[in-house]
Amino acid sequence: YLRTDVWMALNALGNTGLQLFFIIEMISQAAMLVFSCWMLYWFFARRDVFPRLFIIMAVSELGVNILFYTIVLTWPVISDVNPGAEKTLSQAVFRSVIFVAIWVTAVLRAQKVKDTFTRPFRYQEIAAPVEAAEENAIEYNS
Repeated sequence: YLRTDVWMALNALGNTGLQLFFIIEMISQAAMLVFSCWMLYWFFARRDVFPRLFIIMAVSELGVNILFYTIVLTWPVISDVNPGAEKTLSQAVFRSVIFVAIWVTAVLRAQKVKDTFTRPFRYQEIAAPVEAAEENAIEYNS
């Protein structure tokens, strides 16, 4: 999208809105990539905020796909530039709906999710009392 010849072709169509659409699309995809990496960190940290962030990401991806699909349907110039855009975006919306329906429901209902992601902000693990008692007994017996 950022090649000079592509931008000149879009400019030749006389529509700077089309260029703006491609810029917004790239920014949204980059933001989703950064957000996914951020969520990966919270996933491995088993933070309590991860399920909410996952739901936000899934719903926002669905929203972005619906927005882009609506723009493609209402702006026929995009279909002229990219003939398969309507079909590709309709498939993306369908996949997002299925993804949200399955995974958001699973995250909201699963007890295992509630048991796994429990660590609050600035969580520090505390040594188990049994281990501490065993260490003291070993030192006392020595």
